[in-house]
Amino acid sequence: MNATWFTFCLLAQKQQASFRNLGDRFRAENVSIDYGQLLLLAAFMLFAVLGLWYFQKWTTTKGDEGTDSPRRLFNDLCRVHELNRHERKFLWQVPRQLELECPASLFADPTHLVRAVRSADSDEARHQLENLGVRLFGTLMFRRHLTHCPQ
Repeated sequence: MNATWFTFCLLAQKQQASFRNLGDRFRAENVSIDYGQLLLLAAFMLFAVLGLWYFQKWTTTKGDEGTDSPRRLFNDLCRVHELNRHERKFLWQVPRQLELECPASLFADPTHLVRAVRSADSDEARHQLENLGVRLFGTLMFRRHLTHCPQ
C-alpha cells in the first residue's frame, strides 16, 4: 500500500498537462480548407444523387414493358387521376359489382359509373360515385350520361 501511495505522489508531482491551448485549431486564423477534398466530396454527392435518380427511373420504366395486368392498369389510371386510397378501394368494387372484365373500362366509358350510381345501395355510395364520375369525366359529360342513359 505504501508503494502505491508513493507512486501516486510521484505522478502528482510531475508536470501537469496544459489545457490552455486546446481550442487553437478551432480559431479562424488556423483554419484551412482543402479544396481538393471538398471538390471530391461534391463530385461524390453528385454521383450518388444521379445514380439514385437513374436507378429509380430504371426500376419504374422496367416494369411497364410487357405487363398485361388489369389491376396495374387500374392503379396507374387511379394515380393519373389523383385518386386517394379510399377512392381507389371504393372504385375497385364497382367492376366486381357490375361484372366487368376490365376494371379500367370505368375510366373510358361513363355508362359503367352511371349503372353503378343507379344500382347503389345507399345515398352515401351514390353521392360518392357521382363525385368520382364528375372527377373522371367532367361535370357536363357525366351529368349528361346520368340523365340520358337508358335505365
